[in-house]
Amino acid sequence: MTTITEDQYLSNIKGVKYLSASAYLDMLKNGQKFVLFIGFKECPYCRKFSTTLNAYLKNPTTQIYYLDLDQFDNDSMQNLFDQVITDSGLQYTPTVEKINQGVIVNKLVGSTITLSQLRSL
Repeated sequence: MTTITEDQYLSNIKGVKYLSASAYLDMLKNGQKFVLFIGFKECPYCRKFSTTLNAYLKNPTTQIYYLDLDQFDNDSMQNLFDQVITDSGLQYTPTVEKINQGVIVNKLVGSTITLSQLRSL
C-alpha cells in the first residue's frame, strides 16, 4: 500500500495543530471555522496521504488541525470516541473536513486527496 513509515508520517504532518477530542468537540460547539485532518500513524492510507499533506504544509493557505485517533487507546475514552465519530461522520481515514458553525461544509476522504483539493478548502 505505502512505503511511508510511521516515523516518516509523523515528520510529514509536522505543522498541523494537534487537537484533543474534547478541544475538537468544544470547537464544534462554539461554532468555529476550521479544517480538520483525522487519521493515525498505523493507517497505511493516512501515511500515503501524508506526503500530500506535507506538500501543503510547506505553503499552507489555512491552519490544519489534527485529530489523532490514537488518543482513544483505552476503554475509558470510548464515550468520547463515539461522540467524535458521530459528530464528524467519520467512516474512513484519512478524512479532511472543513467545518463552519459546527457543520461539515466540505469533506475529503482517502489517500488520493490531492494538493489542489486541500488548497480549495
